[in-house]
Amino acid sequence: IGKTELAKQYARLHSKEYQAVIFSQYNGSVEETLEDIPIQNFYRSEEKRETLRRLMNTNVLWVIDGFDSNETGDIRLLEELECDIIITSRRTWDELIAGATLAVHALSTEEQLQLFETSLGRSLSDIERTDVTEILHYIEGYTLLIPLLAKQLRKGYGSIKNMLRELRGGGIKGASAGAVKHIKN
Repeated sequence: IGKTELAKQYARLHSKEYQAVIFSQYNGSVEETLEDIPIQNFYRSEEKRETLRRLMNTNVLWVIDGFDSNETGDIRLLEELECDIIITSRRTWDELIAGATLAVHALSTEEQLQLFETSLGRSLSDIERTDVTEILHYIEGYTLLIPLLAKQLRKGYGSIKNMLRELRGGGIKGASAGAVKHIKN
């Protein structure tokens, strides 16, 4: 589970504590992201911005996904709002944000192997562990793909060796027509 999914799970679990939960994709500035929140009969205008700022009170949770700004003005604007805010970002914000931060790091190789084995439904041999470690390198440890690949194998899609060979050749071919296509951002 990645940063966005973790934020969504938190919002789902705590939704009853808020009058509103707002999900936004960061799009260059907090002002622009705020303006993109749809409110009926308001369009991009100063009146809409002021209305949104008033509505962003302590009973609102605002999840801003992909907040990778370097603008300190964005941080100051967020600090002016009274709502609870969850920011997902590839940046470290400890030095800029006065509040609780939770760093979500990539799984270690050993944790990735454990996830693979759990999804596969069995332990890996030493040789398989070496091959799966290389597979994990090709997919950059992307946590969504680890169980998907293991489940493909569990359902009879070839072998670990074949999967590794195909990844070395540029990608897995011949998967079922319903295969999941996903690109890591």
